[in-house]
Amino acid sequence: MKITTKINIKELLYFLSLIIFINFLAALDYFVYLPRSIFYYEYIVVLFAIIYFRNLSFAYFLFCLIFILDIFDIISNIYLFDISELLSSLKFIFLFKFNFQHYLILFSVSLYFILTFYIFKYLKKKIQPNKSIFIKYIIIFYFIVIILDVCNGSSKLVETNDLRKITQKNISSLLLKNYFDQITQLYKNPVKVVNYKSPSITFESFKNDSTGNQLLILVESWGLINDSIIQEALQSNINLHINNKKYFFKWGKTNFSGSTASGELKELLSLKGNYKYFLHNRSDTNSIKSIFDYKNKQGYTTYGFHYYSENMFNRSVWWKNIGIKNEYFKENYVKENLNKKIIIDDDGPFASITDVDMFNFMQLKIQNKNKKSFSYFLTENSHLPFKKIVNDNYPTQNLNFNTLSLSEEAKNQLKYIKNLLTIILQNLDTNKWQKVLIIGDHNPPYLNKNDRNFYSGKMVPYVLIYK
Repeated sequence: MKITTKINIKELLYFLSLIIFINFLAALDYFVYLPRSIFYYEYIVVLFAIIYFRNLSFAYFLFCLIFILDIFDIISNIYLFDISELLSSLKFIFLFKFNFQHYLILFSVSLYFILTFYIFKYLKKKIQPNKSIFIKYIIIFYFIVIILDVCNGSSKLVETNDLRKITQKNISSLLLKNYFDQITQLYKNPVKVVNYKSPSITFESFKNDSTGNQLLILVESWGLINDSIIQEALQSNINLHINNKKYFFKWGKTNFSGSTASGELKELLSLKGNYKYFLHNRSDTNSIKSIFDYKNKQGYTTYGFHYYSENMFNRSVWWKNIGIKNEYFKENYVKENLNKKIIIDDDGPFASITDVDMFNFMQLKIQNKNKKSFSYFLTENSHLPFKKIVNDNYPTQNLNFNTLSLSEEAKNQLKYIKNLLTIILQNLDTNKWQKVLIIGDHNPPYLNKNDRNFYSGKMVPYVLIYK
């Protein structure tokens, strides 16, 4: 009897070891922000393949395939892409600057794949002699998981509006459902755009106003701080500089959905969908109208400025197709400043012109006194991962960043945005701009849970400055 108990405990430990190792990614949720269920049902197929197939290759191939799909799904959710957007963005990977951390992650994943093969090989020998007991373990284990999900109030099997009681995410779900939904969507309409129910803040602010020069600034990774006291302290600090310029101001918040390109679609066209629609369609030839189309009809000269390459997300193409008559990118800046010392911000993943230099460049380019100007300015240097060490150059008593319970990266990024907004306001030519809208594109997509939770996952701030 003692021998039987010992054997059963060993078999149970073998099974649990296999479950834990297959679902290794779930364990990372204790260390970083991980937008996935704790278990995916697809990994059950790997378990059955290990139990029933003599050749380990099939089980290992299945595991690698599911694991890679899992990784792509996680990355797309962390960085606010749809999976299809993420895959199509891979062609721009040569524009991304890799650092030691990225290579370390790649090495770790490769090592994990190698280790997995030998773990599978070892456990397969232990499991196959007694297949029936391991099938029972699988059934019992996933039955418990489903029951827990039902109790949690998050299972797709039961419709409930109750608050989740165990964890804020599904304990189990189907990974392939995400892919199936997107493939179905792409099959029905490969590149689509649809109107938001209400116009964007940009449209509300500028569409029906043709008074003086106007400026839209979309700030990379500027999120809405969940703590209203800290957010209001930041706003109060910015307000001092707005008052110094004799402008009025109005603060607010608005929904965001997706990455920077999605933020652009919302603000520039009041649309959600895929920017690639405008690689082959113009906004002024159909029922869709961009803010630039309205401004062009109102007699404005329209501009677009971005500090990074014109090739990134094909902006040099689709910006033109939504009505921007004058485009300026990193390439244009370099060409026009060959005889000057050009400062490149290469601390982040995209080596670009500094935000401040490009802002000053923009103001110099807009000098047509006989025609009104509407300019769009997309920032870059606050992009994550954020590696710069930043000092708060404009400190105030009611906002000390060093006391915030954030990582050094998050503190530095927030200091940078505060400094940037302050410098923009200080350098703002009051004789040139009648109205300025500054708005975030999306929350900072941190891996650190505490940093991620510091910001709203649905809203971004904006400030409208006007005379």
